Amino acid sequence: MSVEDPDIDTIDGSLSIHAVHQTGSDGNFAGHTKKLDTNWNMQRCTKGWKHGSTDFCNYYSVFHNGKVSIYHRSTEDTSQETLKQHV
Repeated sequence: MSVEDPDIDTIDGSLSIHAVHQTGSDGNFAGHTKKLDTNWNMQRCTKGWKHGSTDFCNYYSVFHNGKVSIYHRSTEDTSQETLKQHV
C-alpha cells in the first residue's frame, strides 16, 4: 500500500481540494454499467484498505490566500483540526 511504501509519496488534499469528479467519455454514470474497467480501482487495491483514511498520508496540502502549500505530516499531525492550524 502506498502509505506504507517509503518510495511512494502520498498527499492528503482534503484542505485544498473542494471537489474532484472524474469521468470518462461515457459520462457521469460510467460506474453504473458493467464495462471492462468497472472494477479498475478494486483490481489495483489487491492488498486491501488497511489505511482507509487520508490521515495516514505522508504529506498534506492547504489552500490559503490563493495558493496551495504542501507540508510534511509528522506522526502527531494526523487530525484535520491540527492541520487547520496552518490555514
